[in-house]
Amino acid sequence: MQSDPQSPQPKKRGAPDEEKLSLEAIREVVRSEVGGSTAALRAEIGQRMDRVETGVTAQLEKTLERLAALETKVQVLQTTGTASTTDTDAGSRKPALIMGGWSDDSPADETLAKMKQIVKDLRLDICTEQAFVPGVRRGYAIIPYSAKEGEDPQQLRDRLTGALRRVRQANVQMGAHADGKAKYLWLQLSQSPERRTEPTESGGEGGQDDLLELEFHVPFRPPKGEQRRTFNVATWNVGGLSAANALEMLQAFGGNKALSSVAVVLFQEVITEAGRHFASNKSWVLVYGKLLGEWRGEGVAFRAGIGTHTATQVLRAGVATIITTLRGRSGACSAHTCPTTPAQAIMLQWGTSRALRSSRAVIGIDANEQFTASPHTIQQERAQGHTGRGENILAWLQHHTMRLPPQDLGTPSHFPYDSTQEPRRLDYVAIRGVFSVQGEVLAVRDMARSDHEPVVLQLRADAPKLAKPKGHCGPRHVHLEPEQLQATLEQEATVPPGDRHGQIAHVSQLITKPGRSKQAKFEESPELKRARRAAHATAPGQERRQAWKGVHKRLQAEHKQWKQAMADRASQHDWPAYRQHKKGAGGDQWMAALTDNHDWQGALLAHFKSIFHKADGGARDADFEARRQRLCHRCKVTPWLPFTSDELQGVAGRWKNSKSTGPDHIAHEALHALRQHPVWEHRLREMLNEALYMGSLPAAVERGLTVLLPKEAIAQLLLRRCAYTLKPHNALQWASPGRQGTELILTLRKVARQVLQTWSNDEWELITHGFHIDGEWVTPESGDAALTVLGSPVSFQGGPPQLAAEMGTRARKAWGKNKALLTAKTKLKQRLQLHSILVRQSALWAAETWPVQDTLLRAANVQQLQHVRSMVGGARAPGEAWADWNKRSLRMVRVHLHQNKVERWSTYILRMIWGVWGHVARAQDVTYEMLLWRGMDWWWQQQALPDTIGARHASRFNSSLDTERHIAAVAGAKWGEVARDRLAWGALEERFVEAHDPPWCSGKQAQLQNLAQTRQDGRRAKAIKQRRQARRAANRLLD
Repeated sequence: MQSDPQSPQPKKRGAPDEEKLSLEAIREVVRSEVGGSTAALRAEIGQRMDRVETGVTAQLEKTLERLAALETKVQVLQTTGTASTTDTDAGSRKPALIMGGWSDDSPADETLAKMKQIVKDLRLDICTEQAFVPGVRRGYAIIPYSAKEGEDPQQLRDRLTGALRRVRQANVQMGAHADGKAKYLWLQLSQSPERRTEPTESGGEGGQDDLLELEFHVPFRPPKGEQRRTFNVATWNVGGLSAANALEMLQAFGGNKALSSVAVVLFQEVITEAGRHFASNKSWVLVYGKLLGEWRGEGVAFRAGIGTHTATQVLRAGVATIITTLRGRSGACSAHTCPTTPAQAIMLQWGTSRALRSSRAVIGIDANEQFTASPHTIQQERAQGHTGRGENILAWLQHHTMRLPPQDLGTPSHFPYDSTQEPRRLDYVAIRGVFSVQGEVLAVRDMARSDHEPVVLQLRADAPKLAKPKGHCGPRHVHLEPEQLQATLEQEATVPPGDRHGQIAHVSQLITKPGRSKQAKFEESPELKRARRAAHATAPGQERRQAWKGVHKRLQAEHKQWKQAMADRASQHDWPAYRQHKKGAGGDQWMAALTDNHDWQGALLAHFKSIFHKADGGARDADFEARRQRLCHRCKVTPWLPFTSDELQGVAGRWKNSKSTGPDHIAHEALHALRQHPVWEHRLREMLNEALYMGSLPAAVERGLTVLLPKEAIAQLLLRRCAYTLKPHNALQWASPGRQGTELILTLRKVARQVLQTWSNDEWELITHGFHIDGEWVTPESGDAALTVLGSPVSFQGGPPQLAAEMGTRARKAWGKNKALLTAKTKLKQRLQLHSILVRQSALWAAETWPVQDTLLRAANVQQLQHVRSMVGGARAPGEAWADWNKRSLRMVRVHLHQNKVERWSTYILRMIWGVWGHVARAQDVTYEMLLWRGMDWWWQQQALPDTIGARHASRFNSSLDTERHIAAVAGAKWGEVARDRLAWGALEERFVEAHDPPWCSGKQAQLQNLAQTRQDGRRAKAIKQRRQARRAANRLLD
């Protein structure tokens, strides 16, 4: 029996009500079951993938470490496996240097010869007598080394390190690799077998985990019992510090244990102008900058002793540089991403920088994104982003094989000033090619007055060995009494002769001491040091913030007070204070910008070659070689004439005391003392004779870039012998003996004057069409255009206006550089003398070549009066008219000049003109002939001739600009013969000055009064006048 599906079914007694089964209910049940299974499956797959990825990453790191160790072992086997430096006498292996860079197929003889030539050209202080090439064809040579006589192990290490550094800095290109990259000369140390097999604490033999390390196969191990120093890198958003404030903050790292081991700091938000900039102090170097239009810049700071910077690039929202040491090159980049700027466009430019293309690199970034540790990785070592922008940043890091090592991602680094916002982690350090130990966020943001904490990452590497501070190369003075000096020289004379230059340098340091004190340098007060230590020890919070504010305020006050003290001392002719003042103002930015180029020596050489290199290089080298061969032949047939004691005594008279020494610390005072001792005088003379005979200087002398002994002594001795042979060849040399550089300017002014005097309008029109020079048409400028010759303008039609403009420009620049010194509140007389030295010498450069023109002389006096008025002071009184103030202040200045016996600039110019014309007349050389060419005698003869025959001026002519006319008016037409008598010429100088010097005043005023009027003086004068008027009125009433 079938039931009707439409009819209701009977309900059983006691059965519960059944829910209606619908399609939506079935879908909900299936969706929940499938979703739960999918989530569980995804979690399981994610965990498995993370475990696999973590295991692969760990295995890859171990593999890289093993490959690095294996690479070093293979290199050692290649360099020492086919040859030996075994000492046949002692049976032990000698330590050696290995120099290479040539082709592997180079013949052994050719490689050895090239190696010796490189050592000679680079002036390396190493001996190549026992050098050899292992094999028939090799691209390297082995140079065994040993300590010199009397050389301790530290001196040996310094000498070898200097050779390594010199080869690295020379950057000699030897060719190209198969891939097209340049191949450079290299030099490294070959370690002993025990040292090569010795394990290191860094986890390998010569691994690449040393970011900045000396160039040795095995990283340096500290002595037993000595603590190993760590090497840390930090990134820090300083929130608006200038470069000077950033360097001051870096100096304070020593008081913090965690910051004291930081060697590289990556700064964000540095206040700077657009462009690339450099700054440094005694401990740190900072490269920083920004692009035009950016708000703030970034910077990379590193300790000054660990290396140098090259290839610095200012990127979009970032700065990148390469830190170069003896170990190699490591890239460092500081970056800052803005939330409103697309990160992909910015990071695309970061990847193109040379620093981030290095095999070892570190980047500090303020990402403005929060990365957290992934919960699906072992020990939560992998970072994950929470936005698409954050994932793009992580993907960019992964694309450039950079990773975020463990650095305590759960700790916030940004603490907003707005208390309603929560602290977040925004700052990170990423690395490539190095391994890290741990990273942390330090709570020291109050040091920088920033809202960001620094993130410090400890690398698995030894701290780089800081370079030793350079020795004091200033002047040295003999500090021993005569008896002690004689005893010291006698005792040192008993040492057998060896390295004469080294012995002389040793004795010079024994009997002398540095002459300049270091009191001019800035030193912090004990109160400031205690305040900084207290700030370091203060717990984080408002109290510590106020403590650091107090430290910065006290530091700025002390530094300002020190700068003012240096200015005051410099204004009173304290030259060490003046040097310190100029050093703080100038800096070495030009040097840092020059050496930032990796191949800066080559670029500089190419630049100067493009200017001076005109002849064929091969022909020139062949000519020099031929000259050397002729000299060698002449030397074989010419008797040997060594330097004598008389010759040495003649040149020693030119050795002035209180001169700075070079790196060898040989002072002139010490040489004068050595010459009085027979043994040391003989050794000094023999050292010079040996250099002359061998044609080369000691290696220690060749290393120096400055003029050292015996460079200076040999040059003076050779010139003393051979100067007469050069005279016929330097008649037109403006730097020859007895000549002055300004004579060239004087001659050119004479030529330009004669062109203006004789050329007609047709001739001027002719030259405006141009000249055909070296195959090209050159269009000249107009007649009033100035040609700068040795810093002074020379023109055909310019004249005094151009000279006055140049004088004003030079005077303003010199005044601006030294304004702090000249306006110091010290004695006026010393400041006036300093003004003559620092400003007048610059403003009146080549003034002896100027024409005797009244307007030009008055312009010079106006410049002097304006400067002295600023030095004296005396502002306008309230209600005083400018004309009255100007008249009163200038009168006051003239009184001060008269009281302090300061010569006016116009008088100085006239004396210089008279002196140089007398000097030229006495020399009787080509300059004198040029001054007589078409001189006054010639013009007087031409004027006596008829107009059709005699020369006449081509156009309107100002005869007052002829200096010879004014000189002849005082000394006569035969002024050249008068000038040969110095006494007679000097007696006529005052007449020349009186005839042309502008008067001190106009002569219109009856008397000079109220030169320094003040408000109180005015009230007193007014009260006296009123009392006199009242007394006169009373007398009239009584009468």
